[in-house]
Amino acid sequence: MLRLVIDWGPAQLGLAYKPARLKVDYSVHAMRLETTPAELDIEIEPPRVELDLDGPMAEIGLKPALETARDWAAKGMQAAYERIGKYARQGDALASFHLGVDVAALAAQEAWPGDGRQINVDVAPKSRVQVTAHGDIHIDYSPADLSMTFPEEPVKIAYRPGAVRSYLAAKAYIDIDVTGDRYSVTG
Repeated sequence: MLRLVIDWGPAQLGLAYKPARLKVDYSVHAMRLETTPAELDIEIEPPRVELDLDGPMAEIGLKPALETARDWAAKGMQAAYERIGKYARQGDALASFHLGVDVAALAAQEAWPGDGRQINVDVAPKSRVQVTAHGDIHIDYSPADLSMTFPEEPVKIAYRPGAVRSYLAAKAYIDIDVTGDRYSVTG
């Protein structure tokens, strides 16, 4: 008897996989940081207080000598003008006695004008002391500064792409074996 033994196998594909690689190198110390502190400069000119006492002192009779001399000269001139006016009025009154002017009454009125008993005592000055104060404050401020510098390549990146490779692991095959007696077709 003749037997056929058929053995077969499919083709096998293989995949070779190589993963991608990413390498990142960085340095924290590569950054350079520079700071400049803020500056504040204050210059103070202390206040000077000036008191002007000329007005109040003059009102209570304590004027400077030159001003006192000028005041007395002005009062003297005023008194001279008043006295000249008084004598001129008396002369005019005496000259017009024919008009019925009572010369005796006029002379009494000129000698004792009104009550004459008025007293006016002024001690406290009326004007205030002039107070001025001068002072100054100069403030100069420069703000703080911060600068950062980095190298040209602070981060280094290396990338190797992955790969997938296919290959034929086994070829397809068919094996046919004939076993048993052999017959001849011819006889």
